[in-house]
Formats: sequence, structure tokens, C-alpha cells
Amino acid sequence: MKRTLAILALLPSLPLAYGWDVSGNFAWPDTTNKTLTYTEVHDVKEISITDVYSDTAYKTVKYWDSTANEGAGALTGVVDSYTPDINVGKGDGTWTLTFTIVNEHATDTMTLNAITLQAIIYDNAGKFQPDNTERFITFTLGGAAQGSVTATLNGAGGNADSDRRENVTNVTLALTEALEIQAKDSATITLTASPKRNADNTLASNGGTHVGLKGATFALIPEPTTTTLSLLALAGLAVRRRRI
Repeated sequence: MKRTLAILALLPSLPLAYGWDVSGNFAWPDTTNKTLTYTEVHDVKEISITDVYSDTAYKTVKYWDSTANEGAGALTGVVDSYTPDINVGKGDGTWTLTFTIVNEHATDTMTLNAITLQAIIYDNAGKFQPDNTERFITFTLGGAAQGSVTATLNGAGGNADSDRRENVTNVTLALTEALEIQAKDSATITLTASPKRNADNTLASNGGTHVGLKGATFALIPEPTTTTLSLLALAGLAVRRRRI
């Protein structure tokens, strides 16, 4: 019995069956530095998002004060997000974000199955698009994992341009192959946003699209390593022999 307890004491904590959703917001540090910060909001100490980098400078986006009209030009509330200073949905206005997912767990592998982006759209003046605006953007994941999706992004606001409030469109990219990140290892991923094109190569959106990201959620499933499973098997055998 003592041997069984000793084996069980060696076992690391088992992973949660339902996995972890690690989510947070992208934010900029200053007007010139293209290295962004990622603020984690879930208490998942074994996962971190680092080295978030963009290929373009950001643009400050604000929303209209609901008590003012558009003619008054009353803009309030800077949005805490990454909003590139580029027209992504017009011509070849592609932009990218790269980031590194670090698995700090001592033994278990983390499997990434999907990433949900919190996308926003705005105009050239840095104002949220009204809710009757429809734009199409293709998000693609590259690097160690692959996945792509074309998203329909609706504008933000009430029923009039004078009340352009923040609105987030959740866009989920399911990986074509799950990405495994070994314990104490990392994986760097590139996210690309580009305009959707029709079969005749014309732009799907009626006009350009300024699109940014407020945050992202990473669907991760911790999986026990071979060592962990072996220890579980040994523990099971020890218990069985004790009963015999």
C-alpha cells in the first residue's frame, strides 16, 4: 500500500477534461513601436502569449458620444485594441500579426484547436462604421498551424451614423490540424487579414475595410504526456496487485 501511495505522489496534477480558454486583449505601447502587449484575463499560469508584433503602425479609434451628433464631431472613448493604420480591405492592403504561445507546464502537452478573434471595423477617420455597413475579410493562420475563414463584419452603432458605438464581431478560425505545443516549448503563429475576392478577382466588400482586433481567445486542451500516462498505469497495476 505504501508503494502505491508513493507512485501516486509522483503524479502531476491531471489536466481539465474540457480544456482552457485563454483570452485577453491586444494593446499598443506607443505610437511607433510595432510590438504589442497581450493582457491575459484568465488565471491560466501555464500559458502565456508573448512577442505580439505587427507589420504596420496602429491607428487610434474612438466612438461617437451617444448624446452628440456626427456634425458636432464629439468623439469619446479610445478603444483598447489593435487597429492598423491601413485599409486592409482595399487592393492589396494585407496586414499581419505574429505572436508566440508559450506552454509553461512542467509535463503536459497543450493542443490548440481554434482561435476566436474579436474583430472591429472603422473608417479612415478612426470612427466605428455604422451598423448598416457590411464588409468581408479573410483571416488566415500561418506558421505551425493552418486555418482560414472569411468573415462578414457588420458595422457598429445604433440605427444612425451619429451613434457609432463599439461592436465586436467574433470570428473563429478552426485549425485544419490541431497544433501540439510540448511542455516547456512554444509555437509562433502568423495571423493575416486580407480582403475577400470574388471569382472574377473583384473585391467582395463594397468599399475598403479598416479592420482591427480587440482581443482573441485561444482554445487549448492540456494532454498528459507519455510519462504521466505511464505513472497512471503503474499506479493502477499497484492497486490491482494489492487487491489480489
